[in-house]
Amino acid sequence: MFDDLLREAVDYALSLGASYAEARYQKDVTESIMLKNGVPEISASSISRGISVRVLVGNALGFASTSDLKIGAVKKIVSSAVSMARTSSKMISRGVSLAGGKISSGRVEVKPRIKWENISIEDKIDYMKDIDKLVVEASEKIGVKIPSRLLTFEKWDLEKHVVNSDGADVKHVIPRTMASYILTLYSPQHGTLQRYRELGESRGWEAIERWRLDDVMVEEVENLCRVLLESIEPPKGEVDVVVGGEIVGLICH
Repeated sequence: MFDDLLREAVDYALSLGASYAEARYQKDVTESIMLKNGVPEISASSISRGISVRVLVGNALGFASTSDLKIGAVKKIVSSAVSMARTSSKMISRGVSLAGGKISSGRVEVKPRIKWENISIEDKIDYMKDIDKLVVEASEKIGVKIPSRLLTFEKWDLEKHVVNSDGADVKHVIPRTMASYILTLYSPQHGTLQRYRELGESRGWEAIERWRLDDVMVEEVENLCRVLLESIEPPKGEVDVVVGGEIVGLICH
């Protein structure tokens, strides 16, 4: 859609003295739905887009961006990036250089099987309410309360197009679907236990269906209830510890 604008930005940067230039267009479309204790709390959507440029002048890089997609605004950020790089190159001794590499062009697109917009907001919220109801019923059967429950569904559709002066021209369109929940369990005799989890995939609404959160969250609540009611205090002093996969990920991150 903005192919000509990106190429014009690159050409203009070269005409101003840049030895390398790249221009990127990016568009983000997001939607977020939050259910708190069975009540819809937030439903919001947004669209943001813009163009950024990066240039190499001498031995320094310059960068600038804008959300104004008119040619005048784009040329203005190109001039700003070139000026920034030129000024910086006079102040540094070694600076930046770019390695050689294979130049590619092409398009990468992940097509969702079920687009988010094909599912009404009412159906999304109804599904979230069904999950919340099942979670509450599962905990009450065991004698544990869940006074705080937060469930969020999110989508983030990303469209990006990068062009540079070496001949690269790459487009990609990626849909992302995410879900997260925070559950706080409470027992008067045993205290509280909290569980937080995030899920995400580069798919459409079919990711939500594939996760089967109604079954997964009920099973997790049943396990958490047992942990809260049946767990014992760890021994004192130094002991060996078995670390779960999620904690290992945090340690290694």
